[in-house]
Amino acid sequence: MEKHMKLSEAIREGSKTTRPLRGSMYASCPRSEADIDRYPDGGLLATHACALGAATHHARRLGVLIDASTLKTFPIIDAQVSYPCACATVSSWTALGPLIVHLNDTHTWPREAIAEWVETIEKLEEQRQVTIAKPEPVSASAEPVATH
Repeated sequence: MEKHMKLSEAIREGSKTTRPLRGSMYASCPRSEADIDRYPDGGLLATHACALGAATHHARRLGVLIDASTLKTFPIIDAQVSYPCACATVSSWTALGPLIVHLNDTHTWPREAIAEWVETIEKLEEQRQVTIAKPEPVSASAEPVATH
């Protein structure tokens, strides 16, 4: 996997090689013994996946070891985001990972739509990081200040 693969890209790529799934991260449903394929880590290759399952499926196909319970391969998974639906009951903010599951399972959003939404969050996060990391400009014509 590319060092900086975005979660949105992994969802899109994994969605190309799996069928949609609700209520579970992924499932392996080979048609016959001849159809059984495995990830580089030896696990059964998923044939069906939710949005997060599609992302982990893609990473595993590329040989990246993933702890499916934390998905730390994608640091944005823990970003605090607002609900894009009217389901927020206590707080309008939650971690991105559980919200992706919510959109996939409860609202049955297509995985591509989830990837597009995640991409908007990734872009906002990139802009925020650039703003934080951007140093104050120094004028080239500024004269040194003498100290005594």
